[in-house]
Amino acid sequence: MDSKVYGYRQEVKRKRANENVGRHDRQTKYQYLRRYIRTMKLSTQLSSSLLIFLLAVFVGSFLINVKMTKEYVSEQLATHAQDTATSLGLSISPYMGQDSGMFVAETMVNAIFDRGYYKEIVLKNSDGDTVLTKQNPNKIDTVPEWFTQLVKVTPPVEKTEINDGWVMAGELYVQ
Repeated sequence: MDSKVYGYRQEVKRKRANENVGRHDRQTKYQYLRRYIRTMKLSTQLSSSLLIFLLAVFVGSFLINVKMTKEYVSEQLATHAQDTATSLGLSISPYMGQDSGMFVAETMVNAIFDRGYYKEIVLKNSDGDTVLTKQNPNKIDTVPEWFTQLVKVTPPVEKTEINDGWVMAGELYVQ
């Protein structure tokens, strides 16, 4: 009889051990975190909560500042491109109707393009054919590649019409 009782007791211990293991395995991360937080001191809980709150405020304000700066830069690029397109268009408009005037127009476009930081300047005639194109590469050596991938700023394309008297002689695109 002792062996039967002893065997029964061993079997009950094994079942209880299996139940505890099963319960421990089923314990979620959330329950573990709750138990861990309950054992922390109140001052540690308050400090941790304050740190998490301040970190969230910092990340939020950083993202808002990056977005606002990106919008501001985009707006400034659009204004600068439109101003350039308008002034360059007015400067080359007297030469668009002349065959020999294209050399003067090309010289003016080259001067503006070489001095400014433009991605592209395209001059089209009244038929829509491209007469002159100047392009810069997209890559900037002083800015890391990961930053340009993270914060993408696409310069807007601004356009102006070039008139020869009352007749449209072409269009100028500045980006």
